[in-house]
Amino acid sequence: MARIHYWQYIVDEEGRPINNVDVDFFLNEDTDSTQYADIYVNPTVGHMTTTDAIDLKTNVDGYFEFWVGDEWELEGGYTSTQKFKLTWYKPGISRGTIENIDIYPPLYQIDETLAGQTPVSEAERRNKVISNELAYRWENHVNSMVPSASPHNIQPVIVCSPDTEYNKVVSNELMNKIFTLAVSASTTSLDASAADVDFSTVGPSGGGFDHPLIPSAGTLYYANVTHNLNTPIGNEYPIVQVVDRTDNTLIIPETVYSINAEKVRIFLEVPVLSAGTFVVTAIG
Repeated sequence: MARIHYWQYIVDEEGRPINNVDVDFFLNEDTDSTQYADIYVNPTVGHMTTTDAIDLKTNVDGYFEFWVGDEWELEGGYTSTQKFKLTWYKPGISRGTIENIDIYPPLYQIDETLAGQTPVSEAERRNKVISNELAYRWENHVNSMVPSASPHNIQPVIVCSPDTEYNKVVSNELMNKIFTLAVSASTTSLDASAADVDFSTVGPSGGGFDHPLIPSAGTLYYANVTHNLNTPIGNEYPIVQVVDRTDNTLIIPETVYSINAEKVRIFLEVPVLSAGTFVVTAIG
Protein backbone atom coordinates (compact mmCIF):
# COMPACT_ATOMS: atom_id res chain seq x y z
CA MET A 1 0.00 0.00 0.00
CA ALA A 2 1.04 3.63 -0.40
CA ARG A 3 -0.30 6.98 0.66
CA ILE A 4 0.23 10.10 -1.43
CA HIS A 5 1.12 13.30 0.42
CA TYR A 6 -1.01 16.33 -0.51
CA TRP A 7 -0.29 19.79 0.91
CA GLN A 8 -0.82 23.47 0.17
CA TYR A 9 -0.21 26.94 1.52
CA ILE A 10 -3.14 29.38 1.35
CA VAL A 11 -2.00 32.99 1.05
CA ASP A 12 -3.43 36.41 0.23
CA GLU A 13 -2.54 38.48 -2.84
CA GLU A 14 0.55 39.78 -1.03
CA GLY A 15 1.81 36.26 -0.33
CA ARG A 16 0.96 36.43 3.37
CA PRO A 17 -0.30 33.16 4.94
CA ILE A 18 -3.94 32.98 6.01
CA ASN A 19 -4.60 30.84 9.08
CA ASN A 20 -7.78 29.12 10.24
CA VAL A 21 -9.12 28.63 6.69
CA ASP A 22 -11.69 25.81 6.38
CA VAL A 23 -10.46 23.21 3.86
CA ASP A 24 -12.67 20.52 2.27
CA PHE A 25 -11.62 17.71 -0.06
CA PHE A 26 -14.15 15.93 -2.29
CA LEU A 27 -14.34 13.34 -5.05
CA ASN A 28 -14.61 15.15 -8.37
CA GLU A 29 -17.42 13.00 -9.79
CA ASP A 30 -19.13 16.14 -11.17
CA THR A 31 -18.92 19.87 -10.66
CA ASP A 32 -21.55 19.79 -7.88
CA SER A 33 -20.01 16.85 -6.04
CA THR A 34 -20.15 17.06 -2.26
CA GLN A 35 -18.99 13.51 -1.55
CA TYR A 36 -16.05 13.82 0.81
CA ALA A 37 -12.93 11.90 -0.20
CA ASP A 38 -11.31 9.46 2.21
CA ILE A 39 -8.01 10.79 3.56
CA TYR A 40 -5.44 9.98 6.23
CA VAL A 41 -3.76 12.28 8.73
CA ASN A 42 -0.64 10.08 8.89
CA PRO A 43 1.48 8.67 6.02
CA THR A 44 1.67 5.12 7.38
CA VAL A 45 -0.73 4.43 10.28
CA GLY A 46 -4.28 5.24 11.32
CA HIS A 47 -7.71 4.80 9.79
CA MET A 48 -9.29 6.78 7.00
CA THR A 49 -11.27 9.91 7.74
CA THR A 50 -12.45 13.03 5.86
CA THR A 51 -11.64 16.73 6.01
CA ASP A 52 -15.15 17.31 7.34
CA ALA A 53 -14.73 14.80 10.17
CA ILE A 54 -11.48 16.36 11.38
CA ASP A 55 -12.59 19.96 10.59
CA LEU A 56 -9.39 20.57 8.63
CA LYS A 57 -8.06 24.15 8.80
CA THR A 58 -4.81 25.89 7.86
CA ASN A 59 -2.27 26.55 10.61
CA VAL A 60 -0.55 29.85 11.47
CA ASP A 61 1.64 29.43 8.37
CA GLY A 62 -1.39 29.01 6.08
CA TYR A 63 -0.42 25.34 5.67
CA PHE A 64 -2.45 22.14 5.59
CA GLU A 65 -1.65 18.56 4.68
CA PHE A 66 -3.12 15.06 4.48
CA TRP A 67 -2.52 11.76 2.68
CA VAL A 68 -4.61 9.89 0.10
CA GLY A 69 -4.42 6.11 -0.28
CA ASP A 70 -3.76 4.39 -3.59
CA GLU A 71 -5.61 1.34 -4.91
CA TRP A 72 -3.56 -1.03 -2.74
CA GLU A 73 -4.53 0.71 0.49
CA LEU A 74 -6.38 -1.70 2.80
CA GLU A 75 -9.32 0.70 3.04
CA GLY A 76 -10.20 4.07 1.57
CA GLY A 77 -7.84 3.97 -1.42
CA TYR A 78 -8.49 5.13 -4.97
CA THR A 79 -7.33 4.17 -8.45
CA SER A 80 -4.82 6.38 -10.25
CA THR A 81 -7.56 7.77 -12.51
CA GLN A 82 -9.60 9.23 -9.64
CA LYS A 83 -9.77 13.03 -9.63
CA PHE A 84 -10.52 15.26 -6.65
CA LYS A 85 -11.88 18.69 -5.81
CA LEU A 86 -10.52 21.10 -3.18
CA THR A 87 -12.45 24.00 -1.66
CA TRP A 88 -11.49 26.54 0.99
CA TYR A 89 -13.30 29.31 2.85
CA LYS A 90 -12.91 31.80 5.67
CA PRO A 91 -15.11 34.79 6.51
CA GLY A 92 -13.55 37.88 4.93
CA ILE A 93 -11.94 36.13 1.93
CA SER A 94 -13.34 34.89 -1.36
CA ARG A 95 -14.38 31.24 -1.48
CA GLY A 96 -11.99 29.16 -3.60
CA THR A 97 -12.32 25.90 -5.58
CA ILE A 98 -9.94 23.75 -7.63
CA GLU A 99 -11.48 20.88 -9.64
CA ASN A 100 -10.05 17.85 -11.46
CA ILE A 101 -7.00 17.51 -9.21
CA ASP A 102 -4.65 14.62 -10.04
CA ILE A 103 -3.11 13.28 -6.83
CA TYR A 104 -1.09 10.35 -8.08
CA PRO A 105 2.37 10.80 -9.63
CA PRO A 106 2.99 10.09 -13.33
CA LEU A 107 5.79 7.65 -12.42
CA TYR A 108 5.61 4.57 -10.23
CA GLN A 109 8.38 2.67 -8.55
CA ILE A 110 8.39 -0.80 -10.08
CA ASP A 111 6.86 -3.80 -8.33
CA GLU A 112 7.94 -7.03 -10.04
CA THR A 113 4.92 -8.85 -8.58
CA LEU A 114 2.45 -6.27 -9.90
CA ALA A 115 1.26 -8.41 -12.81
CA GLY A 116 0.07 -11.06 -10.35
CA GLN A 117 -1.92 -8.54 -8.31
CA THR A 118 -3.71 -6.54 -11.00
CA PRO A 119 -4.83 -7.06 -14.61
CA VAL A 120 -1.91 -7.31 -16.99
CA SER A 121 -3.19 -4.32 -18.96
CA GLU A 122 -2.90 -2.15 -15.84
CA ALA A 123 0.59 -3.48 -15.10
CA GLU A 124 1.75 -2.70 -18.63
CA ARG A 125 0.11 0.71 -18.74
CA ARG A 126 2.11 2.26 -15.92
CA ASN A 127 5.34 4.16 -16.45
CA LYS A 128 7.87 2.88 -13.95
CA VAL A 129 11.25 3.66 -12.42
CA ILE A 130 13.16 0.41 -11.97
CA SER A 131 15.78 -0.61 -9.43
CA ASN A 132 19.53 -0.52 -10.06
CA GLU A 133 19.64 -4.33 -9.92
CA LEU A 134 16.91 -4.83 -12.49
CA ALA A 135 18.34 -2.15 -14.80
CA TYR A 136 21.78 -3.74 -14.55
CA ARG A 137 20.37 -7.12 -15.62
CA TRP A 138 18.68 -5.47 -18.61
CA GLU A 139 21.87 -3.63 -19.61
CA ASN A 140 23.84 -6.86 -19.45
CA HIS A 141 21.24 -8.52 -21.68
CA VAL A 142 21.44 -5.73 -24.26
CA ASN A 143 25.26 -5.62 -24.19
CA SER A 144 25.49 -9.37 -24.69
CA MET A 145 23.93 -8.99 -28.12
CA VAL A 146 25.55 -7.49 -31.21
CA PRO A 147 25.70 -3.73 -30.43
CA SER A 148 25.32 -2.68 -34.05
CA ALA A 149 22.08 -4.62 -34.33
CA SER A 150 20.30 -2.27 -31.90
CA PRO A 151 18.56 -5.15 -30.07
CA HIS A 152 14.83 -4.58 -29.46
CA ASN A 153 15.23 -1.26 -31.30
CA ILE A 154 16.56 0.30 -28.08
CA GLN A 155 19.21 2.98 -28.49
CA PRO A 156 21.61 4.25 -25.80
CA VAL A 157 20.57 7.56 -24.30
CA ILE A 158 22.43 10.78 -25.11
CA VAL A 159 21.32 13.40 -22.61
CA CYS A 160 22.21 16.40 -24.80
CA SER A 161 20.68 14.97 -27.98
CA PRO A 162 17.64 16.88 -29.32
CA ASP A 163 16.17 13.89 -31.21
CA THR A 164 12.83 12.40 -30.16
CA GLU A 165 12.72 9.44 -32.54
CA TYR A 166 14.33 6.55 -30.66
CA ASN A 167 13.26 4.63 -27.60
CA LYS A 168 16.16 4.65 -25.17
CA VAL A 169 17.52 2.91 -22.09
CA VAL A 170 18.45 5.67 -19.64
CA SER A 171 20.98 5.61 -16.85
CA ASN A 172 20.12 4.97 -13.22
CA GLU A 173 21.27 8.49 -12.38
CA LEU A 174 19.01 10.15 -14.94
CA MET A 175 15.96 8.07 -14.02
CA ASN A 176 16.57 8.78 -10.35
CA LYS A 177 16.51 12.50 -11.12
CA ILE A 178 13.27 12.15 -13.08
CA PHE A 179 11.63 10.11 -10.34
CA THR A 180 12.77 12.53 -7.62
CA LEU A 181 11.35 15.51 -9.52
CA ALA A 182 8.05 13.72 -10.17
CA VAL A 183 7.33 12.62 -6.62
CA SER A 184 8.77 15.59 -4.74
CA ALA A 185 7.13 18.35 -6.79
CA SER A 186 4.11 19.85 -5.06
CA THR A 187 1.38 22.24 -5.98
CA THR A 188 1.74 25.98 -5.72
CA SER A 189 0.34 28.17 -2.99
CA LEU A 190 -3.33 29.03 -3.34
CA ASP A 191 -4.21 32.71 -3.57
CA ALA A 192 -7.37 32.92 -1.49
CA SER A 193 -8.04 36.50 -2.57
CA ALA A 194 -9.60 35.09 -5.78
CA ALA A 195 -9.12 38.02 -8.18
CA ASP A 196 -12.24 39.78 -9.47
CA VAL A 197 -12.53 41.67 -12.78
CA ASP A 198 -14.58 44.77 -13.59
CA PHE A 199 -15.15 46.10 -17.13
CA SER A 200 -16.25 49.74 -17.60
CA THR A 201 -16.72 51.95 -20.65
CA VAL A 202 -15.34 55.51 -20.70
CA GLY A 203 -16.16 58.20 -23.27
CA PRO A 204 -17.45 61.72 -23.88
CA SER A 205 -19.89 63.09 -21.35
CA GLY A 206 -23.50 62.39 -22.31
CA GLY A 207 -22.58 59.49 -24.58
CA GLY A 208 -24.19 56.78 -22.48
CA PHE A 209 -20.89 55.44 -21.10
CA ASP A 210 -20.37 54.02 -17.61
CA HIS A 211 -18.00 56.89 -16.75
CA PRO A 212 -17.65 60.26 -18.58
CA LEU A 213 -14.35 61.84 -19.55
CA ILE A 214 -13.85 65.24 -17.91
CA PRO A 215 -11.44 67.89 -19.27
CA SER A 216 -8.34 68.45 -17.17
CA ALA A 217 -5.15 70.50 -17.55
CA GLY A 218 -3.74 70.86 -21.07
CA THR A 219 -4.75 68.02 -23.40
CA LEU A 220 -5.61 65.62 -20.59
CA TYR A 221 -8.99 64.23 -19.64
CA TYR A 222 -9.85 62.13 -16.62
CA ALA A 223 -12.54 59.66 -15.59
CA ASN A 224 -13.44 58.50 -12.08
CA VAL A 225 -13.98 54.75 -12.54
CA THR A 226 -15.90 52.89 -9.85
CA HIS A 227 -14.66 49.31 -10.15
CA ASN A 228 -16.69 47.60 -7.38
CA LEU A 229 -13.74 45.43 -6.39
CA ASN A 230 -13.76 46.35 -2.73
CA THR A 231 -13.89 43.19 -0.59
CA PRO A 232 -14.07 42.60 3.16
CA ILE A 233 -10.27 42.49 3.23
CA GLY A 234 -9.95 45.56 0.97
CA ASN A 235 -8.61 45.91 -2.56
CA GLU A 236 -7.48 49.48 -2.99
CA TYR A 237 -4.88 49.01 -5.72
CA PRO A 238 -6.29 47.06 -8.70
CA ILE A 239 -4.41 46.44 -11.94
CA VAL A 240 -5.85 48.78 -14.61
CA GLN A 241 -5.81 48.33 -18.39
CA VAL A 242 -7.34 50.73 -20.97
CA VAL A 243 -8.24 49.74 -24.56
CA ASP A 244 -9.45 52.09 -27.33
CA ARG A 245 -12.45 50.28 -28.83
CA THR A 246 -12.26 52.16 -32.11
CA ASP A 247 -9.11 50.28 -33.17
CA ASN A 248 -8.55 47.80 -30.29
CA THR A 249 -5.37 49.57 -29.28
CA LEU A 250 -3.96 49.29 -25.78
CA ILE A 251 -3.70 52.81 -24.29
CA ILE A 252 -1.16 53.68 -21.61
CA PRO A 253 -2.81 56.16 -19.20
CA GLU A 254 -0.86 59.26 -18.21
CA THR A 255 -1.67 58.54 -14.55
CA VAL A 256 -3.79 56.10 -12.56
CA TYR A 257 -4.66 57.44 -9.12
CA SER A 258 -6.36 55.29 -6.47
CA ILE A 259 -9.06 57.38 -4.81
CA ASN A 260 -10.28 54.65 -2.42
CA ALA A 261 -10.97 50.91 -2.28
CA GLU A 262 -13.78 51.24 -4.84
CA LYS A 263 -12.66 53.94 -7.25
CA VAL A 264 -9.65 54.97 -9.39
CA ARG A 265 -9.06 58.17 -11.39
CA ILE A 266 -7.57 57.61 -14.86
CA PHE A 267 -5.92 60.45 -16.80
CA LEU A 268 -5.89 60.07 -20.61
CA GLU A 269 -4.64 62.23 -23.45
CA VAL A 270 -7.48 62.24 -25.97
CA PRO A 271 -6.69 64.38 -29.08
CA VAL A 272 -10.10 63.72 -30.70
CA LEU A 273 -12.54 63.32 -27.89
CA SER A 274 -15.48 62.32 -30.08
CA ALA A 275 -13.53 59.38 -31.51
CA GLY A 276 -12.61 57.95 -28.14
CA THR A 277 -14.55 55.00 -26.70
CA PHE A 278 -12.49 53.23 -24.08
CA VAL A 279 -12.87 50.01 -22.12
CA VAL A 280 -11.26 50.04 -18.67
CA THR A 281 -10.47 46.65 -17.13
CA ALA A 282 -9.73 46.60 -13.42
CA ILE A 283 -8.37 43.40 -11.85
CA GLY A 284 -8.09 43.03 -8.12
